[in-house]
Amino acid sequence: MIDIISKNENFTLEETNISPFEIQKADEVFISNAIIGVQGVTNYKKKSFKTDFSAKIAKSLKVLEVTSV
Repeated sequence: MIDIISKNENFTLEETNISPFEIQKADEVFISNAIIGVQGVTNYKKKSFKTDFSAKIAKSLKVLEVTSV
């Protein structure tokens, strides 16, 4: 996932610790792990988020998974 995002000129990748306040300021939030893959977060506390980018990343990872077998 890091490789996919870092190759896209439209995005900047930064790995860091964030606070709950910073999550609420975000336009989009997603989580990932080895079992589920990428999953968009639709809301946190009273904030709702878009899931456009997380859906695109999840689709890209599935394409990579199929083509790398």
